[in-house]
Amino acid sequence: MSGSPDAGVDGTGAPHPAGRRREFAAVALASVLPVAGIGLFGWSFTSIFVLYWLDLVVLLLVYGGCSLFARRPTVVEGREMRLAWVGERGDDATAPSTAIRPVDRLPPVHTRNVRLLVPNLVLGVSLLLAAGGAVVNFLQGHPPGSLRWLSELSSLTTSAVVGVAAMAGSHCLDAYWGYFRPRRYEQLSAHMVLEIPIRPILLLFAASAVGYVGVLLAAAAVGAVVGDAAAYRTLVTLGVGGFTMVKLVVDWGRFRAERADDPGGLAAWFTPEDPRESA
Repeated sequence: MSGSPDAGVDGTGAPHPAGRRREFAAVALASVLPVAGIGLFGWSFTSIFVLYWLDLVVLLLVYGGCSLFARRPTVVEGREMRLAWVGERGDDATAPSTAIRPVDRLPPVHTRNVRLLVPNLVLGVSLLLAAGGAVVNFLQGHPPGSLRWLSELSSLTTSAVVGVAAMAGSHCLDAYWGYFRPRRYEQLSAHMVLEIPIRPILLLFAASAVGYVGVLLAAAAVGAVVGDAAAYRTLVTLGVGGFTMVKLVVDWGRFRAERADDPGGLAAWFTPEDPRESA
């Protein structure tokens, strides 16, 4: 690289430890923003859920866009996780890949990645919208399967919309810091890039399902002893607080997976599977 490196970044584009801490601080701040909205802006439990829900949608969209720049072909052999619409042989590594560069400041887009991205992005966003809409309908007492959850999106306050924009901006910054600046698109395939958002989303879904049952049981127990008002406070406190803590742990694991040389523990699961290493 020519020129002097950015502040907090070494000559290879990798951030120094202090730079990594600042980067994760920005990600963590965005994750706890909905909790701050309770006290600062009076956001409701439903509004907080919608913010976290849209945060996952944006995460998938951002890294879906990043996958277009991935240079390596997708390898299927030796892979344990396989996304939908991946052929039995993956990409033909010997076939030339058409690359276009619509913006000079960005790396080239490899057209073969579109075939993998589009169906998986449509499927992933559709599932997120369906699951989130079902939860919003339940929280607001709307009929199951109705589209009345859309009214909750249109009725978000200005402060909540700003919150969504801030969370989306944090994902864009994180993609720049952890993907574009160190040129990870040269080392990953589109499949590996799409695993970056899909793995934490799957874990958050599983943790939310288990936690939701536990929170409902705790709220019901408190309601039976103290009353409905205390039950609702328990529901909000445990639901929002518990999900925020889990999301921070997931964010840290994903952050370590992208930046550590040899991530272990939870971060190792968030590391995109590289069939070359298991061969």
